[in-house]
Amino acid sequence: MNESGSWFSKLRPGEFVPIHSESPGRNLVGAGVMLLAAIGQAVGLVRYVRRLPEDHIGIGLYVTTGALFVLMTVLLFRKWRRLRGSSD
Repeated sequence: MNESGSWFSKLRPGEFVPIHSESPGRNLVGAGVMLLAAIGQAVGLVRYVRRLPEDHIGIGLYVTTGALFVLMTVLLFRKWRRLRGSSD
């Protein structure tokens, strides 16, 4: 194995795989995926409210999860903009 291998090949036994990325492209893809998840949650919320309008706990969970997806979208997009600006 040469020195220019990927980060995965440099892990030693027992080390954790990093879950963050300093690559602007990966953060933009992550923001896109989170946005799709937020849209899916919004569609699911509408369908859920139509089917079970009295289930306030279920509706609250849908709203909370959707809000968290939106928050992650915004944070990843901001990180992408910050990293893109520093790489220019």
